[in-house]
Amino acid sequence: MPYACIFVPDFPAQAILRAEPELRDYAVVVLDGRSPVQRPIAMNEYARQKGVQTNMPKTLLEQCPSVLLRTQSHFLEMTAHQILLNAAKKFSPRIEERSADTLMMDLAGMHKLFGPPENLAGELARRLKEMGLMARIAIASNSDAALATARGKPGITVIPPGREAEVLGPLPLAVLDPPAEILETLERWGIRDFRSLAALPTAELSERLGQPGVRLQALARGNFLRPLIGSEPQPEFTEQMELEYPLEELEPLAFILNRLLGDLCSRLSAHSAAANQIDLHLDLQADAVLISGVAPGFSPAPADLKVGATMARAGLKPGATMAHEKGDGAVESKYEKSIPLPVPTRDSKLLLNLLRIQLETDPPSAPILRVALKVAPASPRVAQGGLFVPLSPDPEKLEITLARIAGLVGQQNVGSPRLLDSYRSENFEMRPFAFLPPSATFKLGQHQADTERVALRIYRPPALASVGLKNDIPNQLSFRGIRGRVVTAGGPWRTSGYWWQSEAWNYDEWDVEIETAGSRFVGFYRIYFDRAIEKWFVRGEYD
Repeated sequence: MPYACIFVPDFPAQAILRAEPELRDYAVVVLDGRSPVQRPIAMNEYARQKGVQTNMPKTLLEQCPSVLLRTQSHFLEMTAHQILLNAAKKFSPRIEERSADTLMMDLAGMHKLFGPPENLAGELARRLKEMGLMARIAIASNSDAALATARGKPGITVIPPGREAEVLGPLPLAVLDPPAEILETLERWGIRDFRSLAALPTAELSERLGQPGVRLQALARGNFLRPLIGSEPQPEFTEQMELEYPLEELEPLAFILNRLLGDLCSRLSAHSAAANQIDLHLDLQADAVLISGVAPGFSPAPADLKVGATMARAGLKPGATMAHEKGDGAVESKYEKSIPLPVPTRDSKLLLNLLRIQLETDPPSAPILRVALKVAPASPRVAQGGLFVPLSPDPEKLEITLARIAGLVGQQNVGSPRLLDSYRSENFEMRPFAFLPPSATFKLGQHQADTERVALRIYRPPALASVGLKNDIPNQLSFRGIRGRVVTAGGPWRTSGYWWQSEAWNYDEWDVEIETAGSRFVGFYRIYFDRAIEKWFVRGEYD
């Protein structure tokens, strides 16, 4: 039963280089996050060629102008691990997560789909390289032999059955990650590789090192067998980028968003999923200094504000609530937006256009320190067009059009009106348009189709009117140049509500039919008397 191991060397460095591919041609060293004493924990090959070692202090590395220093990012490592896991799932359903940089795969039966192990390993390495990760891959008849080989040998290694000890022999014992005291003891004995450890007599080794020593010898001989412990974690599609300096313009932000969206859509495609909603999170620098009377981050400053005043003194409100205060006293805030999509998609250009429109309509109020994107996965949309049915508008293009309209008239004025559970007339809210699958059909009963419908055309705002009364019943109506005698009047319907708020109402409503003199014009209107201000209004006209 063959097993495969995927190992990503210098995983913290590769996670950062995947997010910042422009740094691949430079010497990059990743430092741990502990201050004030920071030391290298990973680096790329260019840094090794310049002589960088893991025991160098940060102060010495800062004196090397050709070396770029980066702090370890647990978020980017989590994202890279998720990419590694998604790629492995394409080749085997049984996967064990040994660590963030190491995965084990059970390849039983996979040769029927991918052919010889060499083909599977090559295709897996190619896919990981496309996603920005350079991995070592080893395939062997037992999992621990594959694990040791991947950690000790670069590239792709396929071990034929029965030759595990031969291939593992030259590897250093540090690959097994033994306890420090056992490794020190073996060093004093002159045992430094797998072959030397495998040649020791087992009984004497057990007397001196106990069962841990026997287990290490079995691993060195390649005959230690154990089952894989599979896991099924829920995938999370997130991408983020920490900025070296505050970002103040939309175009550079769009460039960063385009890169992050491209990575997200590639991961969604590898997972056979699509985005159902996209969430944008920006960390803002709320104490940014105003330059030439204009606040960075797309926000205009008040006309009477002096140059050099901070945003807090200017009274400018950030795009969202305050989040936390940094150690040096600078205050940061969060800008957060969620954009639900009408249909699941993994079109990065569509998502970028939606984010650009959102940022142009409601821009952040301060320079940006960090950009993060998260998408909610869903099943991709599957639709089959009819052979003799004309093409309907693409839902993706419709969403872009609606977003642009919302940017002009306001988000609250775009959507489908829905009545609210209230006694107040015209009390409704706008809901986003929902995509209905082609299978959704609606039927109207025959008795409904034959019924004459009456619609009330609402005047917004209501028209101020002059109403004559006779025995407290309207008998004359005049508004907007229309004057007539009330032929029929129904009412009053007295309604009131929200008396505890500023938008309280207290109305006497009537439905009236008027007839004008001379032209014999007949009209049907809804009128009401506002008891709070003692004035008459025409709410609308019946069609």
